[in-house]
Amino acid sequence: MLDFNAASSVPARRTKTTQVRHDDRLANLIERAALALAVDKSEFLRAAIEREAIRILDFQSRHTLTPEDAEVFAAALAALPAPTARASSRPNLPGARGSRRLSLQPTGLSISTRRGTTALISTAVWAA
Repeated sequence: MLDFNAASSVPARRTKTTQVRHDDRLANLIERAALALAVDKSEFLRAAIEREAIRILDFQSRHTLTPEDAEVFAAALAALPAPTARASSRPNLPGARGSRRLSLQPTGLSISTRRGTTALISTAVWAA
């Protein structure tokens, strides 16, 4: 049996409609696919639309970096900007030098601060 995940498992009142005009070829394809999965056309279409919308939005929310680009990105984050004139005129303020540590990991870029907080920038996906 094919793996079929119905649209969102959260039961919700279905009040919205969307009409789509298509040709006989697509109508036949939808009907055959729904039959193959033993679901009705509406359930098949809801699941297909949801899956494709999630895939597109997920793809749009990620940035793909080559390993070289990831190194350049990490170096740019690690480089602190020069102090402003105002900050330079107040030598008693603690500086930010050494206040954060960066490390490249297969899952993303890890940023640790002196206060112990850690962030993982996981939107960078390493290209194969």
